[in-house]
Amino acid sequence: MSHAHATLYAPARPQPPEDPVWLPAHATTLIEVLEWRAALHPGRPALTFLERGEQPRTALSYGELLAALRRAAAGLAAETDSRDRVLIALPNSLDFVLGFLGCMHSGRIAVPVAMPNRKRAGFALDAIARNAESRLLLARADDVPLFPARLRPGTLDALMEAASPGQERHGAAAENTAFLQYTSGSTAAPKGATVTHGGLLDNLRGMQRTMQTGGYSVFVSWLPLFHDMGLIANLLHGLYVGGHVIMMSPAVFAQKPLRWLMAISQFRGTIAMAPNFAYDLCVERITEAERDALDLGEWQVAVNAAEPVNSDTLERFSAFFAPCGFRAETFLPAYGLAEATVFVSGIAPREAPLVEGLDAEALQRKIVRHARDPAEELRLVGCGRPYGDEELAIVSPKSRRRCQPDQIGEIWLRGRNVAAGYHGRTRDTKHVFQAEIEGENSGPWLRTGDLGFLRDGQVFIAGRLKDMLIIDGRNHYPQDLERTVRRKLPELGRGAVVAAAVPEDGHESVVVFVELRAGRSGKTSDGAAGRSISDRVRAAVSDNHDLTVGKVVILPIGGVPRTTSGKIQRARCVQRYRQGRLQPLHEHSGW
Repeated sequence: MSHAHATLYAPARPQPPEDPVWLPAHATTLIEVLEWRAALHPGRPALTFLERGEQPRTALSYGELLAALRRAAAGLAAETDSRDRVLIALPNSLDFVLGFLGCMHSGRIAVPVAMPNRKRAGFALDAIARNAESRLLLARADDVPLFPARLRPGTLDALMEAASPGQERHGAAAENTAFLQYTSGSTAAPKGATVTHGGLLDNLRGMQRTMQTGGYSVFVSWLPLFHDMGLIANLLHGLYVGGHVIMMSPAVFAQKPLRWLMAISQFRGTIAMAPNFAYDLCVERITEAERDALDLGEWQVAVNAAEPVNSDTLERFSAFFAPCGFRAETFLPAYGLAEATVFVSGIAPREAPLVEGLDAEALQRKIVRHARDPAEELRLVGCGRPYGDEELAIVSPKSRRRCQPDQIGEIWLRGRNVAAGYHGRTRDTKHVFQAEIEGENSGPWLRTGDLGFLRDGQVFIAGRLKDMLIIDGRNHYPQDLERTVRRKLPELGRGAVVAAAVPEDGHESVVVFVELRAGRSGKTSDGAAGRSISDRVRAAVSDNHDLTVGKVVILPIGGVPRTTSGKIQRARCVQRYRQGRLQPLHEHSGW
């Protein structure tokens, strides 16, 4: 590594808690916070990157990090103008961190993006580059051919080597843009949430207070840095509180989930977070012998967010890893989205997650009511309370009036953490970020597109507004159908299940997409085994939801499209299905 002196830090037990809220009162940007941290504790470990998720490769103290990001800022200042937008397409690495923080230090606007797939390069990234009006691309030299030719590429090493010393920090006001965070929406119409310096600091402060993190915290993460959960909730959150951030790549976690928990054990990690599927993957892929070699006793906060939180997942993970010190109350269900910087709500550490057993049929009618029969209940997990001055309302998406306490509606937000809008998309910004509640003069509100309700001050997520199935005048949440199929067909394992409404002959028909491993697919010449799976899916949905499934499509593992963070993309699944691009193992219509 040419751009920073590296020191490898041996794991040490967390220090006694210091006041984690003690920050410079004048700070308006994260860079000012980092400068203050470096001046106060220059030798404290800041970042450690793990080679293949197992051995320390490079590490920086807070003093070393500040010196390196200043050199990166000087290189960026020499190549671009103030407020230019810089595309960052780098893997989880020190180069990504220095490029991102270098942009912030120099007054450039970072645009983190996923690295293009070598088989399908260019389209999504080109759409983002056009919307962001980027002038410079930071990428690895070997990856440059994957990007649109009109982008001017550069490597961080080259920028830093050519930079003149002495670049001063660019002053920024709280309302200035810090970076653009692109959502996982349509690649044809990318939406970049404009995150401000003030909104970022407010959101970091909210996470710190909710999760009770500080300079003693050790963050362990494999989440991609171009995604808001990996970038803000892990990396920037850890640096903001003066903690130690341990990082590996998403690929090494996917190949061997044990590596994540090994790092938590080795470095005595106190906070780690992931989407629900990652916790399931750990239970499925880690043996009892491997588990028994771990020590998870220092793990204080296990955030479960970014996709629906499954109560069964919490129970399975807690039970399986209890012998190595994991406690059930370590789980911290949370809710967030890029348009609100990232974090919206979460429960307090050591608070047991709140699980409500609700009447599934009533939920179809947007009514919240406890189930009388456990066999008919749908269990939803509370995602905590909004933090600080943030406000949350449950609003009817049609009437735009507040819902009654027992009604499900769209979640609306307002607070300093809400992004300034979508870059270059005035109409979308007005619709999403400038909503008004009918009969009130309280706006503007952010429309999240998520459906939910409040119980005991906690927000519960019931589904996505645009994913709702409306069949014969009745509302069905796809998550309800998907949970039923999983419960009735345990052999599906971690394979995706997607329920969607597909237009057919002038009406919408319910189609269920099911992923199965090749060995479980039952693919035979007559398709008898596939037919058996399809019949069981139909029976489960019919018996539990009084709903007829028009077609069952069985796909190999990986056949259902997902976002870069692992969330299932229902709309894209339907789109690819209608275009004939899913290549199913089996496809069965009717009984």
